[in-house]
Amino acid sequence: MSMKGMGTGVIALAMIATLMPDGARAGDPGFCQNYAQSAMNEIQRAHQIPNCAYRLRGGRWNFNYNAHFNWCLNAPYEIAEQERYARRQTLEQCEHGY
Repeated sequence: MSMKGMGTGVIALAMIATLMPDGARAGDPGFCQNYAQSAMNEIQRAHQIPNCAYRLRGGRWNFNYNAHFNWCLNAPYEIAEQERYARRQTLEQCEHGY
C-alpha cells in the first residue's frame, strides 16, 4: 500500500471509530496510556534509523503523545491494535533494511 493510501486508511479508520458503539472502543485510559507511550518509543526509534524517515508519514508517526492517547480513547480496540501492529511492522522493516 502506498503512503498516501495508508494516510487515507487512517482517516477512514478514525471516521469509523466515531460511529462505533461505546462498548466497542478501546477507551480504557490505562490501555491508551500504554498505546501512546509505545507509539512515542517506536516513533523515536524509527527516526533514529537512517533511511527510514521517508516511511514515517501520517498520524501513525505523529510525535504528539496526546494525539495518540486521545485517538486511542475513541478507537475500537481492534483498530488500535492494528495501528500498533502496523507501526511495529514498519519499524521492523526499517531495522532490517527492507
